[in-house]
Amino acid sequence: MDSTLQSRSSQASSQQVNKSCPPAHIVLGKEGELIAKKYLHLQGFMGYAENVHVGRDEIDLIVFDRKEKILVFVEVKTRRYKSENFRPEFNFTFDKQEKFERAVEMWMMERKCECRYRLDLICVAGGEVVDHFRNITF
Repeated sequence: MDSTLQSRSSQASSQQVNKSCPPAHIVLGKEGELIAKKYLHLQGFMGYAENVHVGRDEIDLIVFDRKEKILVFVEVKTRRYKSENFRPEFNFTFDKQEKFERAVEMWMMERKCECRYRLDLICVAGGEVVDHFRNITF
């Protein structure tokens, strides 16, 4: 096999591997969402939906708080390690807050839902929930 064909073959196989393996930050985010989902279940919340795409935006989790009888839209932020200097909520930027709120509003409008709801932020670090901010407002 000549070197040009060998190089193209090598590039094609590495592209196939990259397509099957999501980037590390995506994997970490999915792990965080799973940890948050388990945490919410243990807290008595009932799962409704996850990874809901609304237009260009996404809602990580939608759950029902049985105690307060309210629909809860959850954004999950995850860090691999616990660190006071790099807390998960630091990554919940103003732009991300706006996208989250827009997704929730669109989801509610599409379903003509007039129920009570709130927005929560769950922070995961070092493989566990480190903070649960309820009823976040902008």
